[in-house]
Amino acid sequence: MAYAGSTLSLLVAIMVTHRFSLEQWHFSPVGLYSLAYAVCLNSLIVYSLISWCNKHSSPTLVSGFYPLQVIATAWISSLCCSSGMTRAEVLASVFVITGLFCVIASRVLPEPLHLPSPNNVSKSSL
Repeated sequence: MAYAGSTLSLLVAIMVTHRFSLEQWHFSPVGLYSLAYAVCLNSLIVYSLISWCNKHSSPTLVSGFYPLQVIATAWISSLCCSSGMTRAEVLASVFVITGLFCVIASRVLPEPLHLPSPNNVSKSSL
């Protein structure tokens, strides 16, 4: 499946550039090290952590944490690139974290005790 995505990305890149030349795809040594670091970090560490978390908790809870990757990326980008986060990004981050808290709270908190209301009590139970 990953090969299909890579192939499709390559075809789109070729169509967008209109002329395929190797000079457009040249990486500096620093760029190659950065690319290798990102691939190793994402594929080795992240997938092993995800599988470990799936082993120790439910898949619903693990998939609930996926949106935090976007928030972490925006936060690290604002720190490293000195670009700062816009109000929309901060507001979206608050919404994502609130939603994640609701998912975690629904899994952790016990279900409320459902008592019969006085209107639903039948005469036979009296």
